Amino acid sequence: MADPTATIFEVSLILIGGAFVAVSICWKLGLPSVLGYLVAGMSLGPSGTEILTEGAGIDQFAELGVVFLLFMLASTSRHHGWSSCGE
Repeated sequence: MADPTATIFEVSLILIGGAFVAVSICWKLGLPSVLGYLVAGMSLGPSGTEILTEGAGIDQFAELGVVFLLFMLASTSRHHGWSSCGE
């Protein structure tokens, strides 16, 4: 039986390395870093090159990635028009 801590560690290294490369390329091209994170996740995941497959804790990393993506989008948006949204 494989050690689950090593699996999560390996998945973390692959995702962080892929995100670093993708964000660096997007930054050099003048594109937003969020696009780099999305490209890294789609290309490394089960629907892309299948470097990371199901069962390696991918579901937890995907949920965490969605939370970080929503946080990044909310922190970079302009809040001046939100006060009149519910009226």
